[in-house]
This record gives sequence, structure tokens and C-alpha cells, in this order.
Amino acid sequence: MRALAIDLGGSHASAALVSETGIVAQRTIPATGDSFRAMLPALQAMTADLLRNAGVANRSCDGIAFGFPGAVDCRTTRVLATNAKFEDAISFDFQTWAREHFGCRLVLDNDARLALIGEHHAGAARGFRDAAMVLLGTGIGTAVLLNGKPLRGLTNQAGSLGGHLPLRLYGRRCTCGGIGCAEAEASTWALGAVCREWTDFPQSALAQSGAMDFRALFAAMDAGDRIAK
Repeated sequence: MRALAIDLGGSHASAALVSETGIVAQRTIPATGDSFRAMLPALQAMTADLLRNAGVANRSCDGIAFGFPGAVDCRTTRVLATNAKFEDAISFDFQTWAREHFGCRLVLDNDARLALIGEHHAGAARGFRDAAMVLLGTGIGTAVLLNGKPLRGLTNQAGSLGGHLPLRLYGRRCTCGGIGCAEAEASTWALGAVCREWTDFPQSALAQSGAMDFRALFAAMDAGDRIAK
């Protein structure tokens, strides 16, 4: 089996050609702007380049797995809600797009849920019946596996809203409108505000790194930076 995997995140989009449990080739591009339809040409160019360099014909994949950063109904292949970013994806017909451009069917799901399904199939959760995943990125994504199956619930949102559980009664306002959500206290988009609360932050190596993300945070922490720790 040979499939194309596409993962759309808040700051970047990735594509990979996978075969059974291995990645054959992969590409990543920035995800600029808030319009999903404006991103489509770049997504299509990325996947075309990926397949061409892997020596695979554009219409020879068995299927596409598309991970989307929002609430998704995998049964109808529709995006339900997006929390402001990529809102035009709600009216987008993913199945027609996949048939017209790739000649194959498409499976659409929440990005964190697909990540956990992948880990269960070929990664850290392989062999386990129950597992939970927390993804630290632009936001915070969560997913749950119960008795070998992804938790979805009646509205396809069960297990995936961990980033919007309130952690602090008088915390920061979240993009969802809530106060003190996990995303508002610990995601990449909130990381700069969190770090600047520390009095000595301007003297930290993290302040000089230029990038304010978890990669920079962990690197500064490993180097012994007190504020990063």
C-alpha cells in the first residue's frame, strides 16, 4: 500500500509518501495566512514535487490521509469548526478535490487524532489498547485511544479539546474566547508572553535566539539557561 499523508498545522504544512509503516519521502512548507483555499496551490505544488522526486505517478497512490487543525467529521469528510484560522475549509469539498487532483479517495480527521492513530499503528503506542496524546505546537492538540479505537463521541470532538480546558481561573484570554485555557498558558502562540513575565528574561539566551517556539525553549534549557528551565 502506498498513501499520501498531508498535515496542515497553524504554522506549517507537511506531506509524506508512506508505505505500510515507513516514510518514503516528505516535504514541509510554511502555512501563511488564514485562508485554506489560498493555501491549496502551495499544498498541491508541495505534493506534486514530493511525488515527482520519489518517482511516483501523481495518480498512483491508494489514498490520502489529511490531518486538519480543527473539529472534523471524518464520516462526512467535512470540517466543522476551525477557531478562526482556515475558516473557509468548512465549506470545502475535500473528496472532490482528492478525486480531481489525485484520482483517489481521502480520509479527513483532526490532526492530533491522526497523529495518535499513526503512533498506534507504527510508533510509541504500538501494541497498546489505551493511549492519550498531547501535541505541543502553535496550539495544543489532544487525542485519546480507548480499547484500540480513537475516541470521537457523537460530535467528533471527544478527546480533542484538551487545549481548551481551563487551567487558571484568572489566566490569559484564549483564542477560543475562554480564560486560562491550556493553549493560552502553554502553547507556542502564548510562549512569548509567558517568557516575558520573567523579570530576567532579557538576559536569557532564549531572548537572544530570535525564535520563540518549543524547539528554541528546549535547546536553551538543555544548554543550562535558568529562565528556560
